Amino acid sequence: MTTSKTVRETRTVARTELNDQRRKITSFFGSRVWVIAWLFFLPSLAADEPSTQEIEQPSEPTVEVDSFQGPRLLAPVVRPVYPHGRLIAGEESWVELNFMVDSEGKPYEIVATDSIGDSAFKSAAIRAVRKWRYRPASYNGKNIDAGARYKVIFQIEDQPKAVTRKFARIQSELRKAITGDDKDKADEYMRMLDRERKLTLYEDAAFNLSKYEYLSKWGSEQEQLEALDRAIANERVAKFLPTEAFVFALGRQLPLLLKKRDYQRAYRTYQRLIRQDIDEEAKSWLAGVAEALDELKNNQQSYDVAATIPDSSSWSIELFKDEFWLEDIEGRVVELKLRCFGDLRIIRFEPGIKYKVEKPYGFCNLEVLGDKESTFKLFQS
Repeated sequence: MTTSKTVRETRTVARTELNDQRRKITSFFGSRVWVIAWLFFLPSLAADEPSTQEIEQPSEPTVEVDSFQGPRLLAPVVRPVYPHGRLIAGEESWVELNFMVDSEGKPYEIVATDSIGDSAFKSAAIRAVRKWRYRPASYNGKNIDAGARYKVIFQIEDQPKAVTRKFARIQSELRKAITGDDKDKADEYMRMLDRERKLTLYEDAAFNLSKYEYLSKWGSEQEQLEALDRAIANERVAKFLPTEAFVFALGRQLPLLLKKRDYQRAYRTYQRLIRQDIDEEAKSWLAGVAEALDELKNNQQSYDVAATIPDSSSWSIELFKDEFWLEDIEGRVVELKLRCFGDLRIIRFEPGIKYKVEKPYGFCNLEVLGDKESTFKLFQS
């Protein structure tokens, strides 16, 4: 296996600024006293100082993605059928779907990548999307197959748009247990919350924000980020959380994404935060993050992300730069899937090769497939 050799470690101005702004944002959004009873103070994240490396790069790029026109959903849209048993039980859900659209505009290979609630919701969403029709993607005037994604929301119109009083009372007790460092009681209240929640969209979001707060003291940063992702539910504006709780969650998500070097998602979180009603001090710090991210994106400096392929045998990230390659592989990487706006490339992995995305339109998602628990470093430049 061909790998690159580390020449020396350096730290760019942009990376130093990112670390500084990350600490400030963590402090800012972690120290606000919110008026919502079930939101409480969280300790600041410890900010490390990851280094950026100059390296001897692999061979020249072999993958190019030119301009494409992505698929467009056509009206009317067939609505998913609400699963009857879940409707009677008052349960709600959202389902994230990834799929391909063929050259005639028909979806296929539909996969639910994330969801909440019973599996019946996933089945209902997939059945509906199979009936949808798209204006197909095109390349140089020719219709082609391409990737797409959609979030299907199952919501009962006349159901309360908030948590129950009992749920809020348990959250209040959980808050006291966490601030008092009483893990046994906190564990008990987390179990009570899990039993009490009715899997409405609002209670699921609230539960996962409480879970984050619990994990901020007794969990890993990866677990914290997963809980925040569920609480935010990939929404651009406050939808299932109260506005201040939504801003709080975004403010806690941003430094975790920066620390993971998941810079494309971090930039998207910044864009959501900057649109919120926050004070000038916070806006100034966020502007510093955006400036540092822009500098990092546009310079030629390389950086790496350490990754482990999970049990699903698939690991993915949204690319931040146009060039990427893998190094320090322990285990087996078999295939790369590169999903850009309007295009899917499936690449049989070869070590020592650098790939380049030419003139990307929208973000590109890289999926790495291989044996579970395989580790590697993804470099971008």
